[in-house]
Amino acid sequence: MSRTPWPAYLYGIHDPGPWRERFRAAGLTGWVVFEETIGADPEDVSGRGSTYRAWAEAGFGVMVVLNYGRYPNGTLPPSDRYEAFARRCARFVAASPGAHIWIIGNEPNHPQQQPGARIDPSTRRFEAAEWITPERYARCFRQCRELIRSQPGHEEDIVIPAAVAPFTAVLRYPENPTGDWVVYFHDVLTAIGEDLDGIALHIASQSPDPHSLTDEARCPPPYETRHRGFQAYRDFIEAIPPHLRHLPIFITEASMGDHEGQPIPWPDDDTGWIQEAYAEIHRWNADPAHPPIRCMVLYRWQRVDPWFMEGKERLLRDLDRALTARFRWDVGFQRYPRAVLRQEARLHDHPGGEAWGAPLPKGLVGITIACTEDRKWYSWLQPETGRQGWLPRDALILQGDPQSIPLYSPGPVILSLRRPTALRLAPSIRAPALLELRESHRGIVRAATRDWRWCQVQFGEHIGWVRTMDGNLEGDPRAVSLVPRPWADADLQRFNLSLWWIEPILHRRKRVPWPRRPLELIRWLVLHPLAIPGDLSPEALAAFLVEQGGRPGFPYHFYITADGQIFWTLPL
Repeated sequence: MSRTPWPAYLYGIHDPGPWRERFRAAGLTGWVVFEETIGADPEDVSGRGSTYRAWAEAGFGVMVVLNYGRYPNGTLPPSDRYEAFARRCARFVAASPGAHIWIIGNEPNHPQQQPGARIDPSTRRFEAAEWITPERYARCFRQCRELIRSQPGHEEDIVIPAAVAPFTAVLRYPENPTGDWVVYFHDVLTAIGEDLDGIALHIASQSPDPHSLTDEARCPPPYETRHRGFQAYRDFIEAIPPHLRHLPIFITEASMGDHEGQPIPWPDDDTGWIQEAYAEIHRWNADPAHPPIRCMVLYRWQRVDPWFMEGKERLLRDLDRALTARFRWDVGFQRYPRAVLRQEARLHDHPGGEAWGAPLPKGLVGITIACTEDRKWYSWLQPETGRQGWLPRDALILQGDPQSIPLYSPGPVILSLRRPTALRLAPSIRAPALLELRESHRGIVRAATRDWRWCQVQFGEHIGWVRTMDGNLEGDPRAVSLVPRPWADADLQRFNLSLWWIEPILHRRKRVPWPRRPLELIRWLVLHPLAIPGDLSPEALAAFLVEQGGRPGFPYHFYITADGQIFWTLPL
C-alpha cells in the first residue's frame, strides 16, 4: 500500500468544517479527527464513502475514532461482543477510503464510556454493567487491529489505542487501587504488548489562562506526582513503556478542560491560549531527546457540546496567529544528517547484530542519529514511521556533515527515578519494600519483565524491582535482558516470605539451563546442605559451579545463607 505522507505541521481540529480554508489561507495543511459511532452489527457494511478521501487529497492527515456507542451504551460493547465489534470496524474501514489512521474507542477509563453506564441516584456514583479494565480493552483492541489490517489496501494502517481521560480516577482494579489515569494508560499499553502502531493522548489545561499551560502544579494526594493541567501530557509520555517509545504520538484532543466538574468552553476571545499551547508542544519537540508529538488537535469545531469553536471569530484569530508560526513536528530531527538507502537492506538490532524485519527499499530516506566510533555502523531512523535500527556504512548514502553525528556509547542502561518510590522484592506493588528510594536516585538496570512494567535495578548494594514508569531510562533498552514475572500478585498474597528473586543475574551457559516441569508434578522439597562458607553469595557460587564445575547454570531453586536470607534462584 502506498500511504499518503503525513502532514509536517502540528495543527489540527476535531471535526470537519470550513476551518480548512483558514489553513489553506495560511499556506499549510494539518490534521482532522472524525468521530464515528458504528455499533457492533458484523453484517453492517456501511461506511463514510468518499468523505475522508476528500480531506486526504487536500493534504490533511485523517484520523478516525471508532466508537461502539455513546452514553450509556459504552465506547466499547460488552466483552462478549468484542468479536462482532471488530468485524464491524473492519467493514466500516473497507467502506471508507482515504483514512489510514484508526483509533479504537474513546477514553475507556471514563465512567460515562463504560457499557451500561448509569449514575446511582442515591449516591450520585457511577455504576456500569461492565468496566473496561486494561485487559478487556487490550483484548478488544487486538481483535480490531487484526481485522482492520486484513482489509485490502489497509494492511499497513495505523491502529491506535483510545486516549485515556486525564484527571479521571473512577475506574479502579487490583493493580491500580487509586484509579490513577496514568497507571491505567501504562497498563493498557503493556497489556496490548507490541500490536499497536501509535499512541493517542488527550490533554486539558483546566484553566482559560494561557499562563497555566506551563504550570508545574500537581494534583492533591494520592495523585501528587501527577501534573494537574496541560503539563499532564508529559506524565503520559513518561509512562510509555520503553519498547514503544519509537511509536508516533498524537494529541487528538486539546482543550481548556473543566474546573470542579464544570466545563470551561472556548471563549470568543483572542487570549493567546492557542498560540501558547502550540508553542509549548514545539518546545517539547525541539529537544531531540524527546519522542516527537506529531500533532495537537483542538477539541472541537462542531456545536455538539460546550467546547465548540465554530462561529467564535475572536477565538479563531488566535488560531490564525498560531498558524503563522508554522510549527513542524520534526523540528528536533533537523540537526541530524539525512541518509538514503544505497540498496535494499534490513535493519539490525545493534551494530553487527542480527537483522530483523522486512527489507527496506532502495532510495528510502531517513536520518542518522548515532554511529560507532569506527564509523562503520550507523543508527538510522525514518521519522515518518518511527522505524529505527542499525545499518552498515556501505548500505547508506550520507548527506550533510558525517562529523556532526553523535558517537554511540553502549554502556549500561541507567534508570533515574523521577519520583520517590520503593525498591521491591518482586515485580508487584504487593511485594515487600526493601528500601525507600528518593527522587533522582540512579541505578543500573539488570533485567526487566517482558511487558516492561517492572525493571530489576541495582542501587549500590541493593537489588530489587521498580516500576518502569517511575523512572527515566538512559541507554538502549534493547540491551536489557527480559524475563517472565517469577510470581503473580495472587501468589504474593499467600506468601509471607522474604524471598529475593535473583535468577536473571546468575551466571549460566545458556538462557534456560534446566528443563522445567508442571507445578502439579512437584511432590517433594529436598534440602541440600553445602560445605561452603555460610556468607558465600549466590552470584559467587553460581560463577564457580558454571566455570569450574561445568554446570549449565545454578542447580538449586532456592539458596539460604547463614544469616537467613532466602534467594529464589530458579523458577519453579
